[in-house]
Amino acid sequence: MRKVKSGWAKKVFKALATIFGAIVFINLLGLAGNSLFFRNELEAISPYGQMVEVNEHKMHVYSMGDGEKTIVLLPGFGVALPSADFGPLMRELSKEYTVVCIDYFGIGFSEQTDTPRTNENYTEETRVALAAAGFTPPYILMPHSASGVYSEYYAAKYPQEVSAIIMLDTTSTAITADATNPPKFIYTIAKWQQSIGLTRLTYKLAPAAQLPANGYTAKEISDYRLFAYHVLNDTIIDQSFRLLDNIKEVNAMAFPKQIPVLKLISSQTVEKAGAECQANHLKRLGAHVESSQINSTHFMYQTNVGDICVAAREFINKYTDVSRVSQQDEPFSVTASDKIPGWKKVQANLALSQLTAYGSQPMDSPTELRFTIHFPGDWTIDSSVFYDGNNKKVAEIPPPILLKPGEQAVFLNYKPEINQSEELICTEAIQIDNYPGSRTITRIATESGLWNPHIYRLTSGNYGFSIVFYSPQVTEQDQELFDKIVNAIRLEN
Repeated sequence: MRKVKSGWAKKVFKALATIFGAIVFINLLGLAGNSLFFRNELEAISPYGQMVEVNEHKMHVYSMGDGEKTIVLLPGFGVALPSADFGPLMRELSKEYTVVCIDYFGIGFSEQTDTPRTNENYTEETRVALAAAGFTPPYILMPHSASGVYSEYYAAKYPQEVSAIIMLDTTSTAITADATNPPKFIYTIAKWQQSIGLTRLTYKLAPAAQLPANGYTAKEISDYRLFAYHVLNDTIIDQSFRLLDNIKEVNAMAFPKQIPVLKLISSQTVEKAGAECQANHLKRLGAHVESSQINSTHFMYQTNVGDICVAAREFINKYTDVSRVSQQDEPFSVTASDKIPGWKKVQANLALSQLTAYGSQPMDSPTELRFTIHFPGDWTIDSSVFYDGNNKKVAEIPPPILLKPGEQAVFLNYKPEINQSEELICTEAIQIDNYPGSRTITRIATESGLWNPHIYRLTSGNYGFSIVFYSPQVTEQDQELFDKIVNAIRLEN
């Protein structure tokens, strides 16, 4: 009986070893064949446009048309050959505009790079590539998918270089919760599949996304398919793993309200992510934003060139044929500080609110409080929010309060509602000239880390004024800066 069992076990082991050996052999055969016959197949395809020098690497810039306005097409994640994939859209847009397509590092004809795939690097590489190819701002950016994140960063850092953004179903920068990166082993497996030719096989079995009926040439279809066999590399993988951090970085930046935005949203994205997600993104982009839904997949430019061009043309004619939103529309008057050298001064009127059981609420017949604040020279102010030199939110002014008799003490002794995510650090009374006040510091746990709001409250007669500073840590240096700003505040009843 034992001999039977032993013989059966040997047969099972031999069968498993044979299967395993066959799998290894097939993989090695695929690796050898893929390397031998297809390693250099992309070298036979000449770049469509210019190869320009960017940070000691070559980047591909492809253009059509010679219109007065320049549209810059920026590809979404994982697009193997943008200059082919955008082909029909480029040809249609180039009838009226100069159209430029950028192949980021790691895709298309551009080389790979080990430079981290951050918002800053994408933006600077795009700027350098455009300049090296002979183009000058301002540009109308037309990003697809993840490139919307980089375009918002570009606009925030260099608003003078961006006349408008037309978003093609771009990634929302308004929501950063409930998202995680895929496990790294997924990419390890995918790279191995690509190296042994399995990606080539599965891609051949799938229907082509680029069709002659939608305006693609035979060369664009063939070239794209070849590049798709080789799309996965370390540069692309780094882009994927940094995307969530890039979204969070842009989310913390103010979008320039003078830049008009048109967001074209696919019906597929609305079905998957919901309308609320899009509404939150549009709200973040400000008052000069429009949107339109297109009945398409996420890759709307592959099938709906006509819809995109009609919407883009109407939008461009509406917003870029007139001067950009004047800075004179800014409700706050910002000038050089006459009190602190190198600083700025803002004078403004804000509508007063009133205290209620539900907190501060707008008044039925609003009146205003005029105030003056001096702040560092590298800061900017957008409405009632201050941003530092890196365009990070550092302070904001809540609506001032018209205090009724007996409410001054309630206003000054305010303490935030403490919960599991917020901790009270300290609170103390302060005196700024003739203004009784208070300073409260809390610690809040957020998805992006710990923050320590410094809440200053001042009273002048029947008026209550607040300013909140945001700091990742409670440091003596920050405290001195905040105190210096508050000490220079003047309220005018």
